[in-house]
Amino acid sequence: MMQARRADVHCHEDQQISVAVKFEGSEDCHIFTNESYPFPRWQNPAWRLDRGKYRLRATAYYERGRIQTDFTLSNIGAHRDDLTVQALSG
Repeated sequence: MMQARRADVHCHEDQQISVAVKFEGSEDCHIFTNESYPFPRWQNPAWRLDRGKYRLRATAYYERGRIQTDFTLSNIGAHRDDLTVQALSG
């Protein structure tokens, strides 16, 4: 496992990062990090999210500083596709 809640991202390469896990038929979802692996179905009970909208902040650190981007995580139903993440404008 990697160190807690960190992932290496290489410069000049697009990279997807998993931030939540949701299973078909379940109304809730769970925040996902590399600390999720020891739990059944990668679902840490302490990181459970009910239906709703949540603010998510991603921070990338690099040699000259850092950059933060805010997102909206929406969990609106019991289907896997009912979980979306969109960047906040502004």
